[in-house]
Amino acid sequence: MRQVLLLGSVPLSDSKQVFETVAKILNGSVKRIPDGETGPRSFWMRWQGAVFSDNPQFELAKTTSTTHAQGYTYQHYRVRDDVDPAALRIGPLGYARHAKSSYEMFSQLKQAGVIARDLRFQVCMATPLAHLWAYVDPEHQPVVEQPLLAGFANEIEEILAVVPAAELAIQWDMPHDILSIEGNRKLHVDVSRAGLQQRWSRLVEKIPAAAELGFHFCYGDSGGKHSIEPRDTEVMAHFANDLTAATARPISYFHFPVPIERSDEGFFAPLKTLNLTRGTELFLGLVHPQDGVEGARRRIAAASTAVSDFGIGTECGFGRRDPATILPLLQLHAEIAALTP
Repeated sequence: MRQVLLLGSVPLSDSKQVFETVAKILNGSVKRIPDGETGPRSFWMRWQGAVFSDNPQFELAKTTSTTHAQGYTYQHYRVRDDVDPAALRIGPLGYARHAKSSYEMFSQLKQAGVIARDLRFQVCMATPLAHLWAYVDPEHQPVVEQPLLAGFANEIEEILAVVPAAELAIQWDMPHDILSIEGNRKLHVDVSRAGLQQRWSRLVEKIPAAAELGFHFCYGDSGGKHSIEPRDTEVMAHFANDLTAATARPISYFHFPVPIERSDEGFFAPLKTLNLTRGTELFLGLVHPQDGVEGARRRIAAASTAVSDFGIGTECGFGRRDPATILPLLQLHAEIAALTP
């Protein structure tokens, strides 16, 4: 049976329903369960705007960022003129606060035997580059970056104060990192290959080896469409190799999206260049409800010409999907996971 990775958002009523439903339908094929990012977190990182709007060190800027498909606009903020950049503080970001309440339910369900004792509690976070692109005036991004990285480091420490490392999986949602490499996201901070490696080597050093570390590569999912279509898996493979080389601690998994129309061997060929360390899992986002099991079977066959061992998932989280579609989608994961390798 192939392993399944859920990418964070699961729009059911609350975290309890998410935990119970996933544990029942995907029993034996998941190692980690997210809390579903329900309620105000249902549209990925839009709720993070309050991190800047509620911070008195910031003020509204004249600039904005707009998503590619639905035209959603993120309001930018700038550091106030009377604020000393050395005194700038950002946070709390809210990830630890939500993790605390969700983990309490997760732990209760474990004790009750609803969730298997070896499953991990998965916390998914947007990356610092995502926050900079979405919420910070481009001219102020270099000033904001280091305080923002410090804010994330504090958030990680707070999560670890609540969730035991041996039960924790931290996942970074990476669309803006990937899209900056592709030249589709313009930022005023260093997004060179060396710059990205340095940023990530520092950010993950706060995560102990007993906790899992995962990276969800993404090309966007606004209106169900990518910002750009990946030509193949080359950029993702190179970035995975860079992150593997840059981080002193082990990486537990990478997730690569697979567009529905790509069942050709050429798309997957660059996976042959992956240089992952032993124990790092690869998940391919090849599950698409539009063509179900048969479509996944074609993509699995093509991927298998380049790499033999991989799990499955969707391209992105479920947050923009109709809640009525979630149970059939989870069942589809179970059916595909059970396919003969």
